[in-house]
Amino acid sequence: MRGRIFEEYLPYGEFGDKEVLEILIRLKDEEIEDFVYEVMYQYYVEFIYKKVIPSLLRNEFVSIGGIGGDIGSVEEYLRFVDDLVGREGFGERKVKGYIKRNIGEFVLNGFVTEEEVRSRDINELVDEIYEELDVDDVIDILYSEVMSVVEKKPRHVEDWVNNLLMTYYVGYIEGDVEMVMSGEADLDVFYNYVKDFGLMRKLRGLIERKRREIIRSLGR
Repeated sequence: MRGRIFEEYLPYGEFGDKEVLEILIRLKDEEIEDFVYEVMYQYYVEFIYKKVIPSLLRNEFVSIGGIGGDIGSVEEYLRFVDDLVGREGFGERKVKGYIKRNIGEFVLNGFVTEEEVRSRDINELVDEIYEELDVDDVIDILYSEVMSVVEKKPRHVEDWVNNLLMTYYVGYIEGDVEMVMSGEADLDVFYNYVKDFGLMRKLRGLIERKRREIIRSLGR
């Protein structure tokens, strides 16, 4: 019976990687479905790193997932930054450090005068300027700094990304897996994801094992 099923679904005379993958998808092979889930999970991990986090750091709404764009205060933004990088007080320290290093910029923008810079304690001035900043000011200061941490993908950021994914994107993953397994998705696009995420060796190992099963089932 299994051999006849494979014969029915076999679209070509040769068992190439894509052809075997297509057969196994049509047969709803459980191991292939698990692999498809792994690929789509990684797709959304990359989506979070490349699209979601930059948008959240700019306080922009992300339509896929329906999150972001609703931070209304400096304190709330700094809590988000600290949670993302896993370092309490990180955001405030970086903002104050920036103000101190670039005090002339804040003179030009009217936060303080040159006379105040010359005559007053620099740390007091930094604290006063810090209290006057709004969310957009803090975003301008912190965006590149935080992204430089995120791009290194330390353990805490990876955990934060996985938590976000499990909260907002599991439904998207499951929907995409269903599309692949039902044949609705473009298999070439999926195949490119496999290559992009460095999973080709794993797929080929799985396909080679399944290819042998197909050949044995067909008596070839």
